[in-house]
Amino acid sequence: MLRESYAKNLVSTWSKSDLPVIRGFGNSIVDCIGKCILELKIDSVKASVEVLIIPDHLLQVPLLVGQTFTEQEHIVIYKTNSKLIISHIPTTGIHLYVSKSVTVKGLTILEVYSKPDYTGDVFCEPSLCQDPLKPYEITQSLIHLADSHGYIVIKGLSREFVLSKDSLLLRALPLNELRLESLNVKKIEHCPDNSNITRIEVEAIQVDPSIGSENILKLTEMLNNFRDCFAFSSKELGCITGTEMNIRLNNTTPVVYRPYRLSHSERQVVRDIVQELEDSDIIRESSSDYASPIVLVRKKSGDHRLCIDFRALNKITIKEHYPLPRIDDQLDNLSGYKYYTSLDLASGYYQIPLAEPSKRYTAFVTPDGHYEFNRMPFGLVNAPSTFQRTINNILGNARFKEAFAYMDDLHTDASKIGVAGIVLQRSNKESPFSAVAYYSRQTSPEESKLTSYDLETLAVVTSLQRFRED
Repeated sequence: MLRESYAKNLVSTWSKSDLPVIRGFGNSIVDCIGKCILELKIDSVKASVEVLIIPDHLLQVPLLVGQTFTEQEHIVIYKTNSKLIISHIPTTGIHLYVSKSVTVKGLTILEVYSKPDYTGDVFCEPSLCQDPLKPYEITQSLIHLADSHGYIVIKGLSREFVLSKDSLLLRALPLNELRLESLNVKKIEHCPDNSNITRIEVEAIQVDPSIGSENILKLTEMLNNFRDCFAFSSKELGCITGTEMNIRLNNTTPVVYRPYRLSHSERQVVRDIVQELEDSDIIRESSSDYASPIVLVRKKSGDHRLCIDFRALNKITIKEHYPLPRIDDQLDNLSGYKYYTSLDLASGYYQIPLAEPSKRYTAFVTPDGHYEFNRMPFGLVNAPSTFQRTINNILGNARFKEAFAYMDDLHTDASKIGVAGIVLQRSNKESPFSAVAYYSRQTSPEESKLTSYDLETLAVVTSLQRFRED
């Protein structure tokens, strides 16, 4: 509705036929003087609307905007605690489709593609699908499409179901077509290219669902930005530069053993393990005059661990005397901290290279071959000292305050990290974590239900158990 005095300045004539009856407060009748079509522009959003002209004494403001403007399909209204934001939505929009069939169970990350093709940031409004067979919810989110492909989190609201490939998921809005008040982005230093590494899916992350799907998506994307820091197989293990292990002997007589006898099935297990280690460049074929035997050990999980019997080699090895930290001292260092994170390197010894002249000493024999290590193996008498020295050199002075190293277990004050419990690379000088890649111990589904106090107690107990085992 428009005041008459303003209408006279905007239009020369207006229609006086077929005028509607307007009922106001208390069911009172308001007579219109006329009507006309005007193009309104509010917050850079334009729309043509039919305007009713009202006598000045009945309208205290120049213009009263109603549903004829706000309900037009290209207009969206956002309400905050302090303001009402009017934005323009392109009528075409970008439709997001499911890239491949996926089973939805709880929080699930989907790969989507767009039609028409689009590259850039897009905004997704909250969406709720009430299909009784496939109910799900999508929270308000901002996603990035690269070559028309991206990822979005949805939350299944009942039993698991399957979203088929090419199913229409929702419509997104190009970010450059939205009117944004402000956008604060914290830059994370770029890590090595992770595009060729398998992504970490949300199902692999044990996290409290109460933090919300938006935060889970942020956590998942952050982990994938640093995907090269997480090894899910021996092929993905890193290898440190600038240090290596040297083996010095006090006796030049080679250690030579025949391979221990294994059953037919055990020999196949050994072949598979050896092949994986060789493919990962952890071992190589050998022509060394040394040959230690192997032992196949069954783990609690039922899998097998290949162990090298280095007892004879250790007897003639010159021992190092680098100090190892005491467990009690580490626990004393944690005094006063409210939160801390226990971090365990994935096959930490395999991330330290062997000096080339020392590789021949680590040679071992199986019933099917002769091999030697390129990386520091488990079982060497000086391996703990070498590892501790390496970690201490990496952490520097931070190991006295921020990060406490005990063998391949690291403890840090995580009170500033948040609920994710992940310590990532930092760019400031006080924290040297950028030099090491870690992953933390995850709680089981049963443990995740414990109170925060019980979880803190569990962390202490499990840490002690791990230290004693090591």
